[in-house]
Amino acid sequence: MWHCKLRAYEKCESSFIRKWSLELTLSHYFQKIFSLFLFAVSQINADGKLESFHVCLVKAEMSSRRFKKERHPFAYHPETSASTSAAHQSHSLSGEDDTGGLDRLQRRDWRIAADVGDAEDTAENTSLAWRDAWTPEIRTAVKLLLSARLCSVVWSHITDCDETFNYWEPLHYILHGSGFQTWEYSPSYAIRSYAYLLLHALPLKLYDVLFHPDRLLMFYLLRLLLAVVSVGIEGYFYDAVRRKFGPSVARLLLIFQLFAPAFFISSTALLPSSFAMSMTTLAFAFWFREREMLAVTAVACSGLLGWPFAAVLGLPIALDILTRRGLLYFLTRTLLIGGTLTAVIVGIDSNFYGKLVFPSLNIVLYNVISGHGPELYGTEPWHFYVINGFLNFNVAFFLALLCPVVGEVGHRFRRHLPESNWHSRVRIFRFGTCVAVAIWLGILFSTPHKEERFLFPVYSLLALLAAITLDLLTQIGTVIAAKIFPAETSRSLMTRCLWVVLIVSALLGTSRMFALSRYYGAPMEIYTKLHLEAANRTTTQPLIEQQEGFNLCVGKEWHRFPSSFFLPDQWQLQFIQSDFKGVLPKPFAPYPQGLSAIPTEMNDENREEPSRYIDVCRCHYLVDLNFAGKSSPLEPQYLKNKSEWTVVHRENFLDSERSHRLYRAFYIPFLSEKHCSFADYVLLRRKRKCPPAETEQTL
Repeated sequence: MWHCKLRAYEKCESSFIRKWSLELTLSHYFQKIFSLFLFAVSQINADGKLESFHVCLVKAEMSSRRFKKERHPFAYHPETSASTSAAHQSHSLSGEDDTGGLDRLQRRDWRIAADVGDAEDTAENTSLAWRDAWTPEIRTAVKLLLSARLCSVVWSHITDCDETFNYWEPLHYILHGSGFQTWEYSPSYAIRSYAYLLLHALPLKLYDVLFHPDRLLMFYLLRLLLAVVSVGIEGYFYDAVRRKFGPSVARLLLIFQLFAPAFFISSTALLPSSFAMSMTTLAFAFWFREREMLAVTAVACSGLLGWPFAAVLGLPIALDILTRRGLLYFLTRTLLIGGTLTAVIVGIDSNFYGKLVFPSLNIVLYNVISGHGPELYGTEPWHFYVINGFLNFNVAFFLALLCPVVGEVGHRFRRHLPESNWHSRVRIFRFGTCVAVAIWLGILFSTPHKEERFLFPVYSLLALLAAITLDLLTQIGTVIAAKIFPAETSRSLMTRCLWVVLIVSALLGTSRMFALSRYYGAPMEIYTKLHLEAANRTTTQPLIEQQEGFNLCVGKEWHRFPSSFFLPDQWQLQFIQSDFKGVLPKPFAPYPQGLSAIPTEMNDENREEPSRYIDVCRCHYLVDLNFAGKSSPLEPQYLKNKSEWTVVHRENFLDSERSHRLYRAFYIPFLSEKHCSFADYVLLRRKRKCPPAETEQTL
């Protein structure tokens, strides 16, 4: 019976999309994105294309009169709860747990809405007709997400020097025997986990053994693997939301996942906070699917293998399990999972460090009781995360923050809204997500040291709360508007409002991603050109004699070095003195002794170590950023010293101080170029040796 209506629906849908596809010159994936927006809401107006699609859907539904009275479990009906319950029972399917008929009914295809034929009879049903629009299956959602994440693999740059020196460099050391060591990896402190790195090193090592690829290719291969894993987890999360919260929330969630710059930045970053984001997303997806122990396992991986502070996001899950299953059930399984994972991690890290260590505990102790902690590395005002939230989620960030308030307002309109919004489990899931985000933001706002990556673990939860809020606002607005305007007009009005929010959010997100790539992508471009320079060096202007390879030097631009994966063979990164007065990393001792050897001239107080620097006369190449009118004795404009240096490659890099706030935050074609200023990010090659007298003077 359902197959007949599904075929009629799909025939109508495919013919409609084909008609639009003839007018598009976009790629296959962009057609998918277009159709997602097309069906995120049901009608733009009463006379357009979408009206004809709606009529076609109604005809498909009315073709089987015997099912006209059938009720979809998540569509609004004015009947009593008893009659609704009876209708639910008559169409129940097999479920995954013991939470009742509602969960069994969630296995229905969300696209089938048996009540569409009656949607025009009441203002309430009309206000919610858009909820029955097309919802992507998980396969389609995964394809869309993969398209977006592949863009991140190629165009997203490394935004944090911690990613380079605390994760990419030790990973390069494990794989190739060379790399830079920070004080965090000294056995004296041991606050970073090699178990986390080993998780990423194993697939790269296998690939290296089989194919012997270029190191730069290995860098992008790992980014690709991170993107694929992220897509799988986000797709599973989307499917869990679709089953529990309904298709309308799932559609909005998918749009936020596709167009939020937050995921463009975090999904391919080699950071514990990104790993914690994926594990937190997976934990909540398991929770929504009532797979409690898998949720606990994901939370344990997030806290023990990734970032220990992210474990607090599992508190709502823990409280729910305690309430439903009891203390004994929770403790026995949690201790078993946590104890097993802890034993594995401690064993791996103790083997690498050469002594018994537990990095997750060490990092908590350092941040809480060390006396100096992370404040040494800078502090930010309270509104730092508000600005970052807007840049990375735009309007969705504020929608997420409004979720508790909108939920309370929606409760007052409860009798006019779908009963699925107020089912006990759905309310628990919504409340638990709000609590998790509130706890995390409370911790971050109260901490003086603030960084963008600290928000990563709650990105998926923020997107979900934003989708829930927007869905509730649309329903509430339609009900209110129906008391002022005719039913069809009120629905059309709210549909237009929803369209505006979605389009504005998508445009702002896309603009921000373009801005990040165009304005700050110069370092990745410059370091990629090193391989071309290494291959052509024999045909270029003569260089100083090669002794032990080439020294590539960085001064004030040390923090934008992407990693040793970008260096050609026989090239070494060296530091020259600049105005920066903090502690810099130093090369690891030869592998594998450097894993357990205590390095000299290391400190955890961010004090400068002069031993890190070499004389600029020993530099064969230099990477520098040349801001107009900015120089100092330690940071001269090397680009202007044409007798010593020649430009190999040049890229534009945003000069934020001389650029308009709006146009530097978002890329707007034709206007951004006029209102933004750019500096020269350059790769310089030394023309000649320093004269002996000059060398002695610099020494």
